[in-house]
Amino acid sequence: MHSTPRFGNFLSVQIAAIMVAGALAAQTSLQATPESAAPDQFEGLPAFLLPVPGGKVEIGLTAEDLINAACQASMPSRPEMAVRSSAKAVENAMKRSASTLGRREVEVEPFLLARWPVKNSEYEVFVARSRQEGSGMKPVRPPFGWWRLGRQDHYNETLAAINQRFPSNKDGPVLYWVQEGHKLPYKLVDERGNSIADHPVSFVSWIDANAFAASLGMRLPLEAEWTRAARGDGSNNWPWGDPQDPAKDLFTGTADLKTVRLYSSRDKRNKPVGTVEAANGPFGHVDMFASIWQLISTRGYYPINGAETFATEWKALQKDKTGKLLKAPPLWKNTRVIAKGGSYLSGDDPIQLLIDQRAPMSSDDVLESVGFRLAKSLRPGYDTLFSRLRGVYNRARFLPDQDIDLARQAGAERYELAENGFPDQYDVVTFAPANWFGKEKRADLKKLWASSHQTPLVFGTLISTKGIDGLESEDDMFTVLYRAEGMPRELKDAIKRGYKEVQAALKAAAKAAKNKKKDDGKKKDDEKKGDEKKTKRGWNDVLRRYGLTPKDLEPKGANDDIDFVRIDGIVVKTDRGAFLLHNNEGKVVASIPAPKFRPVANK
Repeated sequence: MHSTPRFGNFLSVQIAAIMVAGALAAQTSLQATPESAAPDQFEGLPAFLLPVPGGKVEIGLTAEDLINAACQASMPSRPEMAVRSSAKAVENAMKRSASTLGRREVEVEPFLLARWPVKNSEYEVFVARSRQEGSGMKPVRPPFGWWRLGRQDHYNETLAAINQRFPSNKDGPVLYWVQEGHKLPYKLVDERGNSIADHPVSFVSWIDANAFAASLGMRLPLEAEWTRAARGDGSNNWPWGDPQDPAKDLFTGTADLKTVRLYSSRDKRNKPVGTVEAANGPFGHVDMFASIWQLISTRGYYPINGAETFATEWKALQKDKTGKLLKAPPLWKNTRVIAKGGSYLSGDDPIQLLIDQRAPMSSDDVLESVGFRLAKSLRPGYDTLFSRLRGVYNRARFLPDQDIDLARQAGAERYELAENGFPDQYDVVTFAPANWFGKEKRADLKKLWASSHQTPLVFGTLISTKGIDGLESEDDMFTVLYRAEGMPRELKDAIKRGYKEVQAALKAAAKAAKNKKKDDGKKKDDEKKGDEKKTKRGWNDVLRRYGLTPKDLEPKGANDDIDFVRIDGIVVKTDRGAFLLHNNEGKVVASIPAPKFRPVANK
């Protein structure tokens, strides 16, 4: 077992992370990531991560590129005859690739990328851990094939129940797996009983892929990052293209399919990682192409380089006789996610093998030929937060224009590696402040600060897998809220008025009990309740808004001693500012004293 902390130790780092965020709030940004990482920055990290040097990468296609690629894919032997032979095939090829229109050079910071797509054996660690009692994790369903093929015996036994639940529905088995997968047995073998442990995992949704990545302190790569790892410093459109010789950057048919092992029927299947040498990227990453579609972190299906760049190339496309075959641009959807690289099924539709090609899908789609690859930044704790924010996260306390500013993230992390180099344990504390700290010339900052007495401000997001002292909760992700010190005038007045009435009521009740005048006492009580309905309603409503009750006003001197409010039942002291931890169930579960500071708007 190997254990190495990164970016400091865990001593009181939970509170330290929040205090760091407070300091960052007054700054414009963190220092930029260095262009090259020192060797010791990789110490203690999983060995399957390979560095991708920073640099510029060409992304997207020109109108001419798209037309040529579509003609080559439709009729590789004589692309100049493709339109005459099958105009529909050319149109369909352009349609599938139209979102890549608009070429641009993009700067990519250095990062780490897994040498191979996530393997079944690696994902199985995640599935198995989620099913362990006391793991604190929601059980994860195994990929469909692990059950359908790996446990054919159980699958066949379940068919009757599947047909009963989903009568006459050919998708019944998948629908059953979606509902019951977290309880189903599995085995990492194919239909012939051969091990698939070293094969890329598939039938994993974008949502599940992000959850897996977060559990290891990683994320899915950005589209520009994936392209940098796939294309390097070249400008070729096809994986086998020669960057030094554009004339060889073509799809010629059989020879190219044989190069990436997509020609024969026996090759059109999920293969062990590293099987196809020609599918490697320029920095040593295997299976960048023609193995498994690889999900990226991009959320939203839009032009690859923005609307303006797309519009320019679309205009050029429509001026071309062949380009005009494509009559409408893609239907953009912010709910879509994207996969890259093509798959073992792309031999029948070779346009999918373009380096810039994109496969849009829903975030909850689980497909046979779609998997993913892990990426990691050079900033400890950043990737966990990045990935978790793409999952289930309660934003109930956020205002419409608020979000988390990942550029100001700070954190610490530690890996414990098993003998095979795969993470056996990962711990992290990471925090990023809300973006409203960075709003320039925030005129209403003083007003927001004052309103935090009743509506605490969203301060940022905190993840701590190490737990937090005094917090009895299995939660590890929180929206951090802030309540400024002090009590508002309306609460002070309500306590003052309420205290007098509560004390008067207590005296009257005590007097009635002492004199044992039950009837008179009952009458007086009834009269007092009537009076309270008239007089208590105002101050009691104010108390209730701050989590207080008339019971809090019963002790002698309570009008001077009350120095707290309650939020979701949690006592929050008012003599100083407080950070409040708001969990994914929508409840404040802890209050932490805050250092004395006051935010200042940027100038």
